[in-house]
Parts: sequence; structure tokens; C-alpha cells
Amino acid sequence: MLLRRFFLTSFLLVVLAAVASATPPPKKKVMKKKPVAPHSRYTFGMSIVSSQQKQSKRELQTTPENTYQISEFSGQSFFFRFFVDVPFDKTWAGRVAVVMRKTDMKGNAELDGSPEPTKLHLQQQFIGIEALVKHYFHDQWWFGGGIEFSKGTQVQLTSVSGAPIDASGLKKPFFTVLAGSLGWDYQFKSVIINPEFKVGVVATTDPVTYLIEEVVNIGYVF
Repeated sequence: MLLRRFFLTSFLLVVLAAVASATPPPKKKVMKKKPVAPHSRYTFGMSIVSSQQKQSKRELQTTPENTYQISEFSGQSFFFRFFVDVPFDKTWAGRVAVVMRKTDMKGNAELDGSPEPTKLHLQQQFIGIEALVKHYFHDQWWFGGGIEFSKGTQVQLTSVSGAPIDASGLKKPFFTVLAGSLGWDYQFKSVIINPEFKVGVVATTDPVTYLIEEVVNIGYVF
């Protein structure tokens, strides 16, 4: 009887030892590193801007003797911007940019004292700086507001009909732009592509010039 119990106990111990040796050890949990959001790192990049401009009825003095009454100026232009994004914390970031702004507007006009209407084409080039604060509110979506100061470097006024215009009295303008933006960040490795929709006003023109801009930002995250 004792011998039977001894063999039965030995057999059970051998079986338990075999099962224990065949069971693999528990796997250690590997903590995956959460990818760093692009807005929490510095970004350097370039923007391609499509800008629509509109300005209501105004006067345009080209010389001390000549003043045009313009019904409305409107048009579209394209220009570049170079920027650096600086992170503040997990949801806030800032942007500083150099802006190569251009405007390209046309409008029906009448010269004071002349019964013949004409159509003017006004082209302007600027160089300026922009500062923007961005807030990330849902994943990579953000909104922000900023200000831009741009100094005119070139002004050209022509007639669409080809008639000569004396524009020697035109001054190079100074733009102060107040704008709000909505954007979304898409990051592929160290490259970020950021479409942006922007609405603003040029506060230093009389009357104010309204801006609607579609922007594509391409940057390098480091």
C-alpha cells in the first residue's frame, strides 16, 4: 500500500514538473514610445500662399493733379513665406516668419475731370515679418491669430486698356495685417505638411483691404 502511494506521488510530481517546464515564461510588457507631436518640436519651413484681396470704393492719387475714383479693387496673387515654429508646451506654439507679400488688383476707375472710364491694374510687392500664436485643440488641428508688418518695395500701376498712366506720385505702402488661421499638421518622418486657411484685414489701408488666403506649409521638424 505504501509502495503504491509512493509510486503515485512520484508520478504526479513528474507530470507537474513536465508541465511547468513546458509552460513559457510570461512575456514582459514593452512600453511603446508615444510619437512626439510636431508642435512640441522646432520646425523650419516654407509657405506657398494664394491670396485673394478685395477693397471697396476708394480714391487713388497718382500725381498731385490726377486722382482716380475707383469703384472696387479686387484680385489674386501668389507669394512665399519662410517660417520657424517654436513650441511653448503640449498645446501651444508660436510662429515667426519672413513674408514676401504681393498684391495684384484690378478695378474700374474714373479720372477726375475726365468723362472716359478706365480699368486700372495695381501691383505691389512687400517684405515683412509675421508673428503668430497657435493653439492645438484636437490632435493635429490648430487655430491661431497673428499680426504682420510689411513694407512696400515696389508699386506698379497700369491701365488694362494700355493707355499710359503717370503714377509718379504713388508712394510705397506699409501694411499692418491682422489675421486668424485654421490649420492641420500632417507629419511624415521629419517632414511636416500643413494646409492652412487664413482670413484677415489690412488695417492700414483706407478703406481696409480684406484678405482670404489658402496656404500650404512644408517644414522640417528637428
